[in-house]
Amino acid sequence: MKILVHVCCAPDLIATYHHLKDLDLTLFFFNPNIHPPKEYEKRLENVEFLARKWKLPLIKGDYNVKKWYEVVKEYRELGEGSRRCYECIKYRL
Repeated sequence: MKILVHVCCAPDLIATYHHLKDLDLTLFFFNPNIHPPKEYEKRLENVEFLARKWKLPLIKGDYNVKKWYEVVKEYRELGEGSRRCYECIKYRL
């Protein structure tokens, strides 16, 4: 069975991988919500390392913070678990 797995960071990937490693996985790293850019790069580098180690294909989405902000700006004052999170996740998936 083929599965596309959205990945936000290496620690979450490790937990997921151990449950799904017998399946045909492709990783999808698309996280324009991660700030600052140095944090984004650090997370991407660690995911790339694991993808190479486990020989998993990795698809990288564009890091377009302006586009992401347009999607969530209406909800920027709302906290975690709010409509802002719903819109952010919907955009990234």
